[in-house]
Amino acid sequence: MEDRTSLVLNLAKYPIIVFSILIALVVAEAMLDIDFSRLTRISAGGIEFAEQRQETLEALSGIEERVNALWERVEVLEASSHGNISPQQILEIEQRTAEAAQMVSDETAKLARDPETASKTLLRGKSGYIWIGNWDSQNKTWSTVNLALPETGEGLTISPKDLKSGTRLVVTGNLVLRGGMPANDTDYYRGERREGVVPKGTQVLLRSVPEVINREYALQVWARVEIVE
Repeated sequence: MEDRTSLVLNLAKYPIIVFSILIALVVAEAMLDIDFSRLTRISAGGIEFAEQRQETLEALSGIEERVNALWERVEVLEASSHGNISPQQILEIEQRTAEAAQMVSDETAKLARDPETASKTLLRGKSGYIWIGNWDSQNKTWSTVNLALPETGEGLTISPKDLKSGTRLVVTGNLVLRGGMPANDTDYYRGERREGVVPKGTQVLLRSVPEVINREYALQVWARVEIVE
């Protein structure tokens, strides 16, 4: 607070410079079509816009998706005998690869938060699709779940079909937000563009009843959500 007060007092000593800067910003916005509403930070290192953070985030999440997929394949290959992969191991690779592609590390997820507050996500108000877990229909339970109740922090226990549109939930992993509902085909999630990352702890609203996709290796559940905070 003292640093900000000192900065204001120092700037007040140079009204002509401050006025010139303001005029320059107005001219830049009008003539260069620069949208300063997307400005996220001004520092000694330069000016940073929300788009720059988003582009960096998309690039990093894309790299992580590929690296994670490769790593999952390597782990299964190392565990196999003499490199011979059984049909079951192939399914294991597909499952682990698909799930790893929907998550990013904590370090990458930091770019999805407001640099000033570090608590609000840059995707607030945006909608898209996330993988919320795998449903075990035989045991009527979640074998993997990425959403929890905001009141208790406990993971979901009710079935996908019983989840209602408008329900507020908390994301428990750093999940990739995709632009559309993946089709149950060869492309699957790869056919839908990454729109960003929803960091763990973010609250979301369900905007549809979750859809279950029957992959050969698991019943994977996807839902359209709106990012709240």
